[in-house]
Amino acid sequence: MRRAGPCLLLLAVACFSKPKARCGFLCGQNGECPTDYSCVAADNRCHLVENGSPVGSCNEPTVDAPVADVPVAIDAPEMIDAPPAIDAPPPPPIDAPPPIDAPPPIDAPPPAIDAPPQIDAM
Repeated sequence: MRRAGPCLLLLAVACFSKPKARCGFLCGQNGECPTDYSCVAADNRCHLVENGSPVGSCNEPTVDAPVADVPVAIDAPEMIDAPPAIDAPPPPPIDAPPPIDAPPPIDAPPPAIDAPPQIDAM
């Protein structure tokens, strides 16, 4: 019984075959293609050989869901029912002076002195 698990796993791995793209490669120089592929000059692609001849079309079906069998119609009214956006006021223009309580910029000169310095006479 202990050997049955690994044997089944080995059998499952041995039966796996990687899916092949119908037209997965461009033809090489002189029309070279990988094994099981043949170069078709019309589109310069290597087409997978099935039943002795290359597949005719490279368009692979890409079906990932069933096709809807009823017409799709939007029956909602075309009106906006959301309230208008409430947001902060727009930022001031770039060249506007900073607000009064804003700290001075790092590279600003020292503040101007309004009154002349007082010198004590001795």
